[in-house]
Amino acid sequence: MRQGIQSQVGTLVTLKAVDVTSSYPLRDKARELLNLPPLVHISTQRIILVTDSSTIHLLGQKSPGVFAGQKVVATGQYNNCNQELTPISNGIELYQ
Repeated sequence: MRQGIQSQVGTLVTLKAVDVTSSYPLRDKARELLNLPPLVHISTQRIILVTDSSTIHLLGQKSPGVFAGQKVVATGQYNNCNQELTPISNGIELYQ
């Protein structure tokens, strides 16, 4: 079991789960009759690091910022059981 402060190299990606269910059936029916698309609500968003061998969830990251879609080095507290990394302060840097 690998845990502790580690650095992982991979591409920073944002995953979004979308929920199109609604608790307003009358509004939804009106939208359907008017040929309008359903309202979409983003229910969750995760920032992940895709490496050559795995996908790691970056905890505490609200946005990938300037590193979105780029290869980075993420350093922080790593939990191999859950495939989670909590980056330390300034723990995400562009890979060179």
